[in-house]
Amino acid sequence: MIDDDVLQIAALELLVDASAAVEVGLEHPDMTPIKAILALAREDAASALRALIQIDPQNVGEIRRLQNEARRYESLVAWLRRIVGDGKDASDALSRIRRDRAEEFRALILDDPERDHNGAQD
Repeated sequence: MIDDDVLQIAALELLVDASAAVEVGLEHPDMTPIKAILALAREDAASALRALIQIDPQNVGEIRRLQNEARRYESLVAWLRRIVGDGKDASDALSRIRRDRAEEFRALILDDPERDHNGAQD
């Protein structure tokens, strides 16, 4: 059980870290790698959409390729939103775990039958 708790906490901390890294990269005023990737994906999506307007409707293979290219940007944005959302959920879960652990420790210390209420020992 303790090993499961440790693994869960480690996984939650990784989600929080990933979320924070994404947020920092997006909020930074300068160009960051994540902003550069999004910019390239957006340019490719716009180009694909322009090509879709002029493509021969019989060219099904190329239409699919262009549609997938256009969806790539949308997918990247959705994945980043998911990472940030999952990180916020993980942060909330970590806060609950820490609060629960603190209450457990408090109960162990304060409810010790070997001690009376003023802390004196028999």
